[in-house]
Amino acid sequence: MLKIEIPEQVEVKVSSGMFEVKGPKGSVIRKFSARNVKISVSGKEVLVESDNVLEGTFIAHLRNMFKGVTAGYVRKMRAVHLHFPITLEVKGNEILIKNFIGEKAARHVKIAKGTKATVDKIGVTIEGADKDAVGQTVANIRTAIKIKQRDPRVFQDGVYEIIEE
Repeated sequence: MLKIEIPEQVEVKVSSGMFEVKGPKGSVIRKFSARNVKISVSGKEVLVESDNVLEGTFIAHLRNMFKGVTAGYVRKMRAVHLHFPITLEVKGNEILIKNFIGEKAARHVKIAKGTKATVDKIGVTIEGADKDAVGQTVANIRTAIKIKQRDPRVFQDGVYEIIEE
């Protein structure tokens, strides 16, 4: 049996395998379903009981949910171009990538539910409470700007993630 403490300002609700975690940065809902695994809330602790190796996995998911609703997740991406200037624009629940490699048609990227995208001079910032949703939005951008039938060593235009330390 493993325990994880619920941080301050975080509220946890459990109903038939669905966990809802609310905090100052938003809320995250996730379904935990596995055989022989019991997850319960007692006081300011979440208890995970199991006879297999999924305890650690569920604890890690809960930690990510707690971090997301208290601090949030932020990923920054930068538009890089050599000749044709790339323009990024947020419209509704999509990111439009315009003038990519000189293309006339804009490429459309879906923003995952629960995330927010903001465009600045050099790129786009994706933030949200759900780590998976933020990562999925970044993956959608990377998929949309994949250059096919060209040498990636020569054609290096794209939108790349910035790693900040």
